[in-house]
Amino acid sequence: MKPRFVFYIHTLGGGGIQRSFVNLTQGLVRRGYTDLWLIANRAQGPMKAYLPPNVHIIDLCEPDVPFRFARLLRYLSQKHANSPWLNSATKAHYIALKAIGYLRKRHLQFMLLSSLMSLKLADQLLKIRPDALLSAYICNLSAIMTQRFLNDLRVVISERGTPSLYLPFLSAAGTVLKMMRRLYPKADRIVAISQGVADDLISLLNLPHEKVIVIYNPVVTPELFEQAKQPANHPWFEQNRLPVILAVGRLSPEKDYPTLFRAFSLVRQVRPAKLLILGEGEERSNLERLAIELGIQNDVSMPGFVDNPFAFMAKASVFVLSSAWEGFGNVLVEALACGCPVVATDCRSGPREILDNGRYGRLVPVGDHEALAKAILETLDNPDFPADRQTRFQRAMEFSVDAAVDKYLKVLLD
Repeated sequence: MKPRFVFYIHTLGGGGIQRSFVNLTQGLVRRGYTDLWLIANRAQGPMKAYLPPNVHIIDLCEPDVPFRFARLLRYLSQKHANSPWLNSATKAHYIALKAIGYLRKRHLQFMLLSSLMSLKLADQLLKIRPDALLSAYICNLSAIMTQRFLNDLRVVISERGTPSLYLPFLSAAGTVLKMMRRLYPKADRIVAISQGVADDLISLLNLPHEKVIVIYNPVVTPELFEQAKQPANHPWFEQNRLPVILAVGRLSPEKDYPTLFRAFSLVRQVRPAKLLILGEGEERSNLERLAIELGIQNDVSMPGFVDNPFAFMAKASVFVLSSAWEGFGNVLVEALACGCPVVATDCRSGPREILDNGRYGRLVPVGDHEALAKAILETLDNPDFPADRQTRFQRAMEFSVDAAVDKYLKVLLD
């Protein structure tokens, strides 16, 4: 009988974490692993539609209701299916902290949230009794805490970002770092999605090297190539007149789209072109204002999240990743698989590893819009340097789902 695995993530939104987990479940199902569970703090989002139909989904929060502390009592008042004692402990924990007014403090909010989510998660795991649990990013702390209730559970956590870069942006950064230093060593294994992330984890948290393993994201799937053949639903491709510069990713600070906008403004001074960004996020209004300030608003399109970015990648003139930091950079691999020439910032961590020090695409310094504009123009003029279409494709296949599944099975079953 095949082992039973549970995957634990925050949401099923359209980000790289969610796409990687969906790809991993698809790869495991193709290998005959059918007893798979996905638990999410909020199991809503566009990637839910791409999960294999036989993956069991558990939503730790009510559907269509954002997770807030005010909602916890409603959850805690419900009858749990498996462990009444755990439900009572959770209620007592919440009410005690609420009564003494600690919730006004951000760091205690985070500690309470992580602790409560671990109780809710443990409640489900006691019923499922999986052989191993794999979590990601902000769910890692709660996942490790469940070991208090399931001593025989193998817990593997995956770090998707570079902690020393993303932690300063968290309101409870100090508390999160302390909890990571205390809890991460308790995990059975830690997966880093790039060598840069692994090095940062080991240094920041003083982890033993043997505790951390690098497994690149499961990016390239058989479905990707079928989707790449579909039409790109945008008039700029239908007209097929001007080169289209493409970026894909959340409209969030780490993607550093302002640098891309400024670079595109310089490109437009040299030759006509269009800039298309697929993704949604909190920076939309700021980017729209910047486009107007730079006078490029008529040549920039931000249609939001799309289900099939691969059709756009297959038809774009150049793909650009302008990030200030990354954990890996799935979209670079996806663009290479679709045959698109790529330009990326040499940010921590991922792009340099994916592009093999610039062998498969141009690398430029972070935040340097002039260097980025120069690389985009050079790529438009010579798209097959430093690598032609077939070479880009071959590189992308090194990040296939099958390669990742082999490594994840080893770490989950050891």
